[in-house]
Amino acid sequence: MPSPLGTRRVTRPRITRSQVLLAGLLMAFLAVIATIGLLRIYPPGPMQPSLKPAESPAASEIENLEIVILSTEANHSYFKSFGGDETIILQPWQDLFRKLGIRNRLIPSLDDWQGEVLLLPHAFCLSDQECLQIEQGIEDGEGVIFAGAAGVRNPNGSWRGWDRMKSLLGCTEIREFELQETSFIYISPDGPIGTRSLSGYRIALDKRPSQWGITGLPSAAVWSNWMREPNPYSSKPFSAAAVGVKGAGRIAWVGFDPDLPTAQADNIKTSLTFLREMILWCSGTPVSEPDLWPGGKKMALLVVTDTEHEFANARHIDTVLTFYGIRGGFMCLSDLAKKYPDIVESLAERHDIGSHSDDHQRFDGQPFKQQIERLHRSSKDLSRIIGRPILGFRPPQEGFDQATIKAMAQTGFQYLLGSGNIASAMPEILPAPTAENPNAFVITIPRAQRDDYQLLEKEDGTEIGVLKKLRFDFEKTRCFNGIDYVSLHTQVMGKTENIEDLEQFLASIPLEELWISGPDGLAKWWIQRHGVKTSIRRGNDEFALFIENGASDVVEGLCVWVCLPGNPDHLQVEGEIKNLQGPDPRGAYRIDCGTIQSREMRIIRLKSGSGDWASMTELP
Repeated sequence: MPSPLGTRRVTRPRITRSQVLLAGLLMAFLAVIATIGLLRIYPPGPMQPSLKPAESPAASEIENLEIVILSTEANHSYFKSFGGDETIILQPWQDLFRKLGIRNRLIPSLDDWQGEVLLLPHAFCLSDQECLQIEQGIEDGEGVIFAGAAGVRNPNGSWRGWDRMKSLLGCTEIREFELQETSFIYISPDGPIGTRSLSGYRIALDKRPSQWGITGLPSAAVWSNWMREPNPYSSKPFSAAAVGVKGAGRIAWVGFDPDLPTAQADNIKTSLTFLREMILWCSGTPVSEPDLWPGGKKMALLVVTDTEHEFANARHIDTVLTFYGIRGGFMCLSDLAKKYPDIVESLAERHDIGSHSDDHQRFDGQPFKQQIERLHRSSKDLSRIIGRPILGFRPPQEGFDQATIKAMAQTGFQYLLGSGNIASAMPEILPAPTAENPNAFVITIPRAQRDDYQLLEKEDGTEIGVLKKLRFDFEKTRCFNGIDYVSLHTQVMGKTENIEDLEQFLASIPLEELWISGPDGLAKWWIQRHGVKTSIRRGNDEFALFIENGASDVVEGLCVWVCLPGNPDHLQVEGEIKNLQGPDPRGAYRIDCGTIQSREMRIIRLKSGSGDWASMTELP
């Protein structure tokens, strides 16, 4: 069928409802016996819904860890030879372990390494024998954290080169950055399981010489600029942190010192969480985490229109979105919406309707009472038109403050679009207790991409230029599996002469690979995802994955990532699942669990290798 703007529509085959129902009933029946048996062994805990992002379930294992820090006489003498002090290198890591509650001790020789996680902080000087000991330990199942460069010098301090470090890590390229080149990193989704909710988070670093980047290993964090453009100083992305597997062991590499993150509270908190999960992963602790998006989709697409001046242009955007089957969000100025009720009613049949305030005045700095009055008036006017509650708010000019969050909770709003906390690239759940509901919250959905003003008017883009910019932002977002937030205005992209840019962009991206939702659905998914708790318990050489939906909503399309000790290259699964994929280069598997019912506790048995299952009585 031809597009209204001149391109072709692709028709995709669909599975029938009856096929899905039949498959679901069959899977549920097959899972009953295993589930009942495992519940005898692992009694479920209380199912209390929680909307706050929880600590990683594996984080409780941190108190059982011990890390040994290699500090050899050769390395100490090398630093001393040019007036340096090795203790300055060691101290930030010791401070980190103290903050995380991890026991640690210095060892002068690898002969004192007895199976603990090994830290090599700027271990420039290593002998051939020490390198062999490290490599053999990793192959045998130990965990090693490399910080900065390692093995690039001989025990006497003479230069050896980068090849030994490449061999130790299994990386392909190493680069030492200049002072002015690095000041930000963003967290990658390809790092340790447990950090996916932080994916895309931008961490600001103090500038310091001798920072390193590598390629060839799964990236846990990427050197970038403030705009999250990976390595703008190089033609290829370089990792600021990475992970890897060798044999039965695990490697973590960190190219920055733990005291480098700047002193803002959120910056420090996120850095500590990230480094904690790196350590836990390297220790071989079994870990699990819900995937970011339903059905294992790589990223989300969100198209939101500020429906304000030239209000009727919303129909142009609606035409394009409807053609591609995309449910968008139209955030309306309610004073204008009252003049165009027919347009708003029509949009509401296919899209989510939210508030862009009553009259486009900024909210930040206004008295709390005035903010409540404005939100209440806008919500009431819009809900009268469409006949359903208004859940979303997009502040005019993205101007809001803490009073706005509280006012939203009191007036029934659930989410805010285009939040100012652009250090985070994922939604955040902010507590906003009210007198009526002490557990009230507001979800903030950040905008990490340029809006159409920046694409068209401020940068005076051409048709080709706008498409390239939209694609650039899309590819940048794909790097951290984030939300490609396409932010439009009726008086900008909605104009007849500009709407083709939107159509060409949507025609150029792989829609089938994206999770596409309006803002109401995206906010709902993020609540559901945080209401699902996963944990892994060990039983001899077998494991039980517990998936608990403590909320009242059914969760559809849930996928869970798991990583087990020993990096098994084959995984047996017993339980109700739809699909199993893996292992990936981190040794991780993704389990497609399908639909999780309200208050359901699902238990899935996991076994590494291809041997026979143990009897149920052999599991503790």
